[in-house]
Amino acid sequence: MNRKVFGFLAGLLLAGALCIVPGVRADQADQASRLSFSVPVQIPGNRVLPAGTYWFEMLNPQSGSSVVKVMNANRTDTLALLLTNSMDRSTISQHTQLNLSDTSQKAPVTLVGWYYPDRSIGHQFIYSRAMEKRIQEGEGVVVIAQPAS
Repeated sequence: MNRKVFGFLAGLLLAGALCIVPGVRADQADQASRLSFSVPVQIPGNRVLPAGTYWFEMLNPQSGSSVVKVMNANRTDTLALLLTNSMDRSTISQHTQLNLSDTSQKAPVTLVGWYYPDRSIGHQFIYSRAMEKRIQEGEGVVVIAQPAS
């Protein structure tokens, strides 16, 4: 099977394997989102979030901060503080959108970006130069959140 066909099929499989649940939008200022992953997901700092549920929210949004806080499902423990850059999308969605990259068959998918619902500006996670290169060479996948059933 050629590389492009394999990459396309891997992307489809990856999109089907991820289950993302949008969070309650009680306070849109901090963009709090409850996300559930059915597969491990790599985040900056060579960290991997095991399959499970996490909260992503902006830290100090009133100050213009570009730091995303990742917490456990109960919001009792902060697991990571991640620096981001702004990124734009051309089509605004009513659902959370995650941009992922499949950088290797052996490594978990990498979280590249996060868009809060109804916003055109999202958060691109900052990685090392070496990891950025792998992300660019990997297969990109966009996943739109599916509400919990």
